[in-house]
Amino acid sequence: QGDWSSDVCSSDLVENLAAAVSLNFMYYNFARPDMSLANGYPTTPAMAAGASNHVWKVEEIVGLLNGVPSADL
Repeated sequence: QGDWSSDVCSSDLVENLAAAVSLNFMYYNFARPDMSLANGYPTTPAMAAGASNHVWKVEEIVGLLNGVPSADL
């Protein structure tokens, strides 16, 4: 079965964790409207900070990961 510590420190696990954290960050800040920020319409934290002008679709975020422009999805 192998050594547990070598499994925990494997580069695949670290890369998967980094990808999962990145997806969560992007979804939370760009695709999930926060009702406390809403001024009559759905607003995300990224919109409130001026980093985006619309609520992103999950397909747009996935397109960034795959290198596919969102218009092609």
